[in-house]
Amino acid sequence: MVFSIQSTWGYKNNKSEWSGMIGELTKKEADIGGTPLFLTSDRVSVIDYIAMTTPTKSKFVFRQPKLSYITNVFTLPFKTSVWISSVALVIIISTGLYLVAKWETHKYKKLEIQQEEFIEPKFLSAFFMAFSAVCQQGTNTIPHTISGRIMTIILFTSLMFLYVSYSANIVALLQSSSTSIQTLNDLLHSRVQVGVDDTVFNRFYFPNATEPIRRAIYLQKVIPSGQAPRYFPIEEGVKMMRQGLFAFHMETGAGYKLVGETFLENEKCDLQEIQFLEVPDPWLAIQKNSSYKEMLKIGYITATPIYSNL
Repeated sequence: MVFSIQSTWGYKNNKSEWSGMIGELTKKEADIGGTPLFLTSDRVSVIDYIAMTTPTKSKFVFRQPKLSYITNVFTLPFKTSVWISSVALVIIISTGLYLVAKWETHKYKKLEIQQEEFIEPKFLSAFFMAFSAVCQQGTNTIPHTISGRIMTIILFTSLMFLYVSYSANIVALLQSSSTSIQTLNDLLHSRVQVGVDDTVFNRFYFPNATEPIRRAIYLQKVIPSGQAPRYFPIEEGVKMMRQGLFAFHMETGAGYKLVGETFLENEKCDLQEIQFLEVPDPWLAIQKNSSYKEMLKIGYITATPIYSNL
């Protein structure tokens, strides 16, 4: 048995000649291709595929950005109905305090009580008192009547609970990850940068992408105008991915091995995958119409369940 090692699986050049491993198979310089390769329409006519041995996937892998990076978290703690109810509560109590202030001024105007002890009988003054409750501040004047004081207690108590609930939700949201990037279109229109593992097949498939969104990702994020192409060694790409806001296209088997060695457990929980390449699992190939075809095909198919169990 003689081994021949090539640097690529094999691609057509300008003269329609095949390079790499496929080149050796087509020129009958090799009988069996020892490395699985993707099934493509142009390869089917020059080589035979015999078996799929080990499934593999290449995907964009990234840490989901923090929710605060994607949206305004200060509007998220409450539903729209709660916000409307809270504003309505402040307006209603402000109106009630205004009416109480007018009634108290009219009732006690003949008594010798200093004017500053009363709420000024203006709606703006009552509103500022309610606004101080919203901001968790006190007030230097309170109503003298029982009805006015009950309204004041309701105002400060209800807004205190709203404030506590709001603060607790904000703390949780600031620590949460976003789930807004689920598709290639989301990735394209996000502020997440993109990198690609510097392999031969990535440098072949990305420039040849024809689907509009995939083509746009390649042109806008992989080879952005005025910048160097964003192809990185897998070690560097995984390191950048760990820092966040970076999606790295890599073979998941090799990539996740590095992730397991370098990522903390909580960092692994943020990882998200998006499929880019539309190719099936790689298969082993041999010469076209080779006499070894049936023998190797049966041998590989018979051995596949054993490898799967292992």
